[in-house]
Amino acid sequence: MNRQIKNRYTDEIIVKSNKYPSTKIAVEKNKQNLTEVDLREINLSGTELYGADLNDANLNDANLTGAELTGANLMWANFTNAKFTGANLTNAKLTGANLSGADLRGTNLWKANLERANLSGANLKGANLKRTNLWRANITGANLTGAELREANLTDANLTGAELTGTNLMWANLTGAKLIGVNLTNAKLTGANLEGADLRKTNYNISIMNQINWEELSDELTLELMRHDAEICGSKAMTDWAKGGKCPFSTGNIQRLFYFNEKKELWKPRKPKLHNMKLWKALCKEKNIKI
Repeated sequence: MNRQIKNRYTDEIIVKSNKYPSTKIAVEKNKQNLTEVDLREINLSGTELYGADLNDANLNDANLTGAELTGANLMWANFTNAKFTGANLTNAKLTGANLSGADLRGTNLWKANLERANLSGANLKGANLKRTNLWRANITGANLTGAELREANLTDANLTGAELTGTNLMWANLTGAKLIGVNLTNAKLTGANLEGADLRKTNYNISIMNQINWEELSDELTLELMRHDAEICGSKAMTDWAKGGKCPFSTGNIQRLFYFNEKKELWKPRKPKLHNMKLWKALCKEKNIKI
């Protein structure tokens, strides 16, 4: 089966027709509305669909390899098992779209809106999802090996059983995310927010507590982490900073052990009380991280 796109009002075929040599021109000239259109198994590889409206369209098993979909409206569309390898979906609107089992290897999804989308079992190996909105998305069992998710919004997303080997999650928002049974050992989590996340049965090293952004903590734990930092820069340097002096970490020669909001007024020199697993458990308890 190889369906072609037609103008829903004139029934004119507009995909790379003689009249319109490119899909991009065809869509613009015909002001094509592709909402709710049935495009199952269609071959759209390499076509240009800038800003096209495919809201509620059915593209089950479609081939969009290398397609240009910048700014396209793909909300609630069905892309089950569709092929997007190398496609450009920058700023595309994919709210609620069904991409279950889709091949999205190397796809550019920069700043795309995928909130509540179904990406279960999708292959996103090496995909660019930087600053992508994945709020409440279903990403269970997806392959995100080597994917770029820096600064992505994964609030309340379900990543249960997903493959995250080598995934870049730096400064990503994982608040309330389900990470049950995933492998985080090689993932980059610097600055990531995991408040309320579920890490049960997850493979990780507690050294990730030095990467996570703990933001605001209780006075007790804030002081505890400040004392850990003081073991790097020296108690005197920390005391001088608390009195209005220069931050001991501002030169970049040494780095803080933890990412959190410091409070100068709390500073009192003393050795930290909590270490390793005890500290990790205390931090997770305060931030409601399930371990």
